[in-house]
Amino acid sequence: MASTRELSLSPENDDREGHAPGVRGRGPATQPARVKILAVDDRAENLLAIESVLGTAEYEIVKARSGADALRFLLRDECALILMDVQMPHMDGIETAKLVRANERTRAIPIVFVTAMSDEERYVARGYDAGAIDYLLKPVDPDVLRAKVAAFVELHRAKQEIVRQAALLAEQEKRERQRALAQLELKNLRRERAAQERYRRLVEGITHAIVWTADPATLACTFVSPAAEKLTGHPVDRWTSGPDHWLTLLPDSARARLLDAIRGLAPGAEGVSIEHELVCADGRMLRFETEVRLVPSEEEGRLEVRGFSVDVTVARLAEETLEFLDRAGAGLAESLDLATTADVAARIGVPFLAAAAVVHVDAVDALPAILAVAHRDPSRDGLLRDLVRDAPLARPREDGRPEVLDDARPLLSAQAAASAEALLGPGPIRVVSVALRGRDRVVGALQFLAVPHLDARALRLAEELGRRAAQAIDHALVYRAAQHAVSVRDEFISIASHELRTPLTPLHLQMKALQRAVSALQGSPRREALLDRLGTCARQVDRMTRLVANLLDVTRLHAGRLEVEREPFELGELVADLAGRFRDELTRSGRLLELQLEPAVHGRWDRLKLDQVLTNLVSNAVRYGGQGPVSVTLRREHDDAVLVVADSGIGIAPDDVALVFDRYHKGTNSRAHGGLGLGLYITRRIVEAHGGTIGVESRLGEGSVFTVRLPLDGAR
Repeated sequence: MASTRELSLSPENDDREGHAPGVRGRGPATQPARVKILAVDDRAENLLAIESVLGTAEYEIVKARSGADALRFLLRDECALILMDVQMPHMDGIETAKLVRANERTRAIPIVFVTAMSDEERYVARGYDAGAIDYLLKPVDPDVLRAKVAAFVELHRAKQEIVRQAALLAEQEKRERQRALAQLELKNLRRERAAQERYRRLVEGITHAIVWTADPATLACTFVSPAAEKLTGHPVDRWTSGPDHWLTLLPDSARARLLDAIRGLAPGAEGVSIEHELVCADGRMLRFETEVRLVPSEEEGRLEVRGFSVDVTVARLAEETLEFLDRAGAGLAESLDLATTADVAARIGVPFLAAAAVVHVDAVDALPAILAVAHRDPSRDGLLRDLVRDAPLARPREDGRPEVLDDARPLLSAQAAASAEALLGPGPIRVVSVALRGRDRVVGALQFLAVPHLDARALRLAEELGRRAAQAIDHALVYRAAQHAVSVRDEFISIASHELRTPLTPLHLQMKALQRAVSALQGSPRREALLDRLGTCARQVDRMTRLVANLLDVTRLHAGRLEVEREPFELGELVADLAGRFRDELTRSGRLLELQLEPAVHGRWDRLKLDQVLTNLVSNAVRYGGQGPVSVTLRREHDDAVLVVADSGIGIAPDDVALVFDRYHKGTNSRAHGGLGLGLYITRRIVEAHGGTIGVESRLGEGSVFTVRLPLDGAR
């Protein structure tokens, strides 16, 4: 027999069998689950008829006498099929069906209407609209009822199996997802651990920098790499021992700048880089370049300051050393004076390398020895000089390698030791000495006193300074020897010029007398021949006189003794007088001397010196002008007198134009004409001594134009 249950309107009858809503009881695992069929009819005999037809062990017939009872059941339980009478009091079957379909949980339950009379077929359309899927007419055919119920129950079981299989599949997929997620998490964990291990090895492998982190609120160092202890000597626990304790390792100024940088950080913003010093455990000072950032920490929701501090001490020392050597080289090259060079050589290493330095330059030939000293306090140079003179130190070896004396005090007398302590401070006086070796000999010694830190770098630096100082002093010695040789030469030229000038003066006078005497002979057949020969001799005497005068002028210019004696005169008169001296020579060769003189060009000049300028320019035009004319133009432009001497001769090569006013320079196309190459050099110096300028324009084969500008008031 089928299991039956009749529902009433009493709520106490709810859940009579103790099943949770929507949960069916199940039999043994080998038997199919019993299926609930809800029969709704207000007549008990109709419910009994249905029960009798469906009386099998696989069905549980739930009987409801009203639509309300049916709805109450469906609120807490479920069924495979609803057999519902159409006509019932209070709530008919169609209204009940609509309410069943309105519920999300029950809308899929199939509803079969059971109608008592054939005229109730008018409810068919409304029933289908309400959600019914089939109709049975009373009296119900048992076979049809069993067949239709069996079909719907099989459909229900198939649906449940699908749901069960879907649940199993979902559960399996869930387990697969969880397994995949667990494997992914494990893989990520392993990858993270591998990355952390690589990062740890990387951090531990960095020997030139310190990796550290700090709490931005307390500034307590939370991590520091092992390189911190290797670089600074401070153990790791010193860095992480307490809030901002590690900051005490920085000097005050560096600490303030680093704190300002940390306080100015913003999450995710660019990092800030500063350079600072850090005090090592042994008192040394290291230089670091530190970049700090504010980034999320490994703890979620927290930030940390992450720092990377690179040791740049060696790099900065190298840069400072290069800059120092550049300054030293520039300072040593500023002067070729021996005493000045020795002073610079003593000063360049103080205080960069030592507290004081001494330079000894040996006596050479007639040059006395030189002693130069430098103290870190220049006002105490005199006391240091007295100490070195009273207690000289031994000379270093001559190979130019530095020689170290760890403490010079035992070599000093008690008085000298006291003076040395007052000058250089208490404690050992370390001395580094370097021989100053020139090209072929030792020229002196360089000694550094009270060297604070002695290492390989300091020794190399001392050796390099010694080499550069020796080179500069050697150059100064060569320059001084050259100066001495030039002085001797100039003295010889001056003496020789005076000695040559002494016989030339009477010779010149005698030639003039002879010319006048021969000119007085009238009617002599040899008069013209004698006058021509005497003219040639007179011109050679004049040429010799100019050469000697040029030599004297060069010695005066080199000695800085060119003096300009100004007087007022009219420049055109001087030019006209000079033209008269050259007109006869040009006339004999069939050439012209053209003058264009603006009148009344007055100024204050040295008459003799300007006569020499004009003579040099016109004589060059006559000598190199070929057979063409020579022109001399004088005009006034604003506050200047402009003098132009032009010829149409051989001209000057382009490469020689810029050098034509240099001392001893002779152009490539003028060497066949003789001369010392001094005339134009002297001319330029005289013009410049008057505050004027001189220039030349020339082209080969077309002649030359020399232009002289002289200020009228004698000054510019």
